[in-house]
Formats: sequence, structure tokens, C-alpha cells
Amino acid sequence: MSKISIICPYLSGKGGTETVLSLISSHNKKRLNIEYVLPYKGYDKEWLSNAIYVDNNRKSKLKLLNKVYAVFFLASYVIKSKSSLYISLSTQFIFLLYIFRFLFRKNYKIISWIHFSLHHEKTVKPNKLFMADYHLAISSGIKKQLIDMGMKEDNIYLIYNPISPQKINNEEIKKTNGNKRFIYVGRITYEGQKNLKELITAFSYVRGNWRLSIVGSGSENDIDKCKFLINKYGLGENIQWFGWLKHPWDEVKDIDALVMSSTYEGFGMVLGEAISRGIYCLAADCPVGPDDIIVEGVNGNLYKTGDVNKLSSIIQNFIDVDDIKDREKIASTIKKFYIENYFRAFQDAILKIKGY
Repeated sequence: MSKISIICPYLSGKGGTETVLSLISSHNKKRLNIEYVLPYKGYDKEWLSNAIYVDNNRKSKLKLLNKVYAVFFLASYVIKSKSSLYISLSTQFIFLLYIFRFLFRKNYKIISWIHFSLHHEKTVKPNKLFMADYHLAISSGIKKQLIDMGMKEDNIYLIYNPISPQKINNEEIKKTNGNKRFIYVGRITYEGQKNLKELITAFSYVRGNWRLSIVGSGSENDIDKCKFLINKYGLGENIQWFGWLKHPWDEVKDIDALVMSSTYEGFGMVLGEAISRGIYCLAADCPVGPDDIIVEGVNGNLYKTGDVNKLSSIIQNFIDVDDIKDREKIASTIKKFYIENYFRAFQDAILKIKGY
């Protein structure tokens, strides 16, 4: 089978996008001839351990020069490569692939695969999506955004994101006598996308016995602002900081619920990761993704982004209702995202685009 090149933007190595790419490469088992292309140097490459990839070795302290290096690296790759499909996670690279296809007289197809809401992430330039021939949508919200922009529905493939199923043992879950244990996992931003200001403020209205574990890294400024707000509300004894953890679900024990207060997502990988472990989720109904994952009252609850009172209310209700959730039932609600089902949808989309 002809090569499929997946063009990656700069990735830290710690996010949800890397998890998706890692799951695909480990599950592919040579069914598709996939090669990852990394035009920017500076990745934590552990997530690529099962992948075939090529990367740029040139790096400068100057941001602009790194962009120039990336352009020349991608141009050189396209000239030499015989790939029939280019899947781009970046609108910047969609534009370059479109230009290179004309300049170098190539005949490949360009596919967009954007992992954020199309109208909320500043690195996403929606007008460049018209240069792609096809689109992979990781949520029904992104599919709707593409259709609303004027893309042909027949050229959009809704594939969602993959989740690894986990072993569940309800017998290990102990009753907590009202002492509920919450976890936040993700990048630390005070406002902006992850919006921890809203989450901390909501917990300031909550009464009863609870603990919140915050797992993630961020800028020193954002972390300082979060800690100042925690101290302002007198929540220091309830909230514990862990920083970034490679395996948060193994290292933070006895979790009752995950909380997420994002202003936008692309899918919401952390929700899937929690639910696959039978963990109930309390999350913002932000654009886009959470409403594909959350089944109201079964595996979680949604609230309207910005409604701090509603968020505090669903947290309070979770604390007050002293029951044990059926974790196997929770985990079963996202079967369509589990990796075997996901990869079948991913492979079917690729084969249809290739004309098989």
C-alpha cells in the first residue's frame, strides 16, 4: 500500500494529540503504511516509540528561523516522498502542502485532521481548510463547523478519537462516606482554554468533605495565579498540586470524579480516559467534543461554560449523594471510541479516500 504521511505541528509530547498518534501507531501493525513527519525539532519523542517517523534536526533560538527551517524541511520531504496522502494536523501545513503540490507537480491528496475547535484556537486558520481535499473530524462539533463553513459533507469523515479500554473492578471501589475525591488532568491555564479560574471559583462555593488533585504543567504565571486564588478562597487544605505526571491514573489513587472547565476542546481526550476507567465526569459543555462523550446522568454531567453556579451545583450534588457509581456501566458508554472500533473507522475513512 502506498505511503500515508501525517504532518505534525510542534507537540510537547505530553498532550492528548500525542496520545492519539501513539495509539494509532501501536495499533496499526502495518495495516496502513503510515509515516509521521515532524518539521519542528524539540519533541519529547517517547510517544513515537512505536512509530515510523522522520524529523528535522535543525533548531534555532529564534522562533522565526525555526519556521523557515520547518518550511524547507517539509518542501524537501515532499519532493523526495512518493506519498499518495498527506494528513495534516495544522492549517499552516495544509497551506504549504497545497502550494508544494502545484510547484512540484505532485498528485497527492490533502486531508485536514484538526484537533481543536476550528473557531477558538488561534493557531487554526479556518480559511486554509478549503485547500484540503478531505477532512477527518474528531467530534460531531468539528464536523458541523466544517459543514457550516461550506465543506461538502461527503468529504468529511467523522472518526472521533481513540481510547484504550481499561480493566474495571467494582469490588475495589470503597465507599467514601461523603469525602469525595476529584481530579483535574490537563494543561494549567488560569483563563484561556483550560480556564482553571472558573473551576477553583466553583469549588469555593462547595460545602462538605472533598479533595481536588490538580495534575498538569503550565506557565509559572498561570500556576501562581491559580495558587493565589486558592489561597484567597481558603482552599489550600482541599487542593493538592501534583505537577505533570506521566501516569496520573496510576499515581493519583481513589478518584471519584474528574472535573473539566475548558472553554473549548477538539474532543476532550481526558474525559474518555477517565470514563474508560469508570470515573464519572463533571465537564463544561464547550465547543467541541464533550457532548459526544458525556451521557447525562450516566457517565457524567455537563454545564454551560461560564456558569460557575451550575458547576458548583453539580459538584455539590455529587458530594451530597452518597452512592457508589457502577464503574463498568460508566466505562461501557464509550465503546465506540475504544481503539479497535476507532481504528476500523480510521482505516475505512483512509481507504475510501484512497479509492479502495
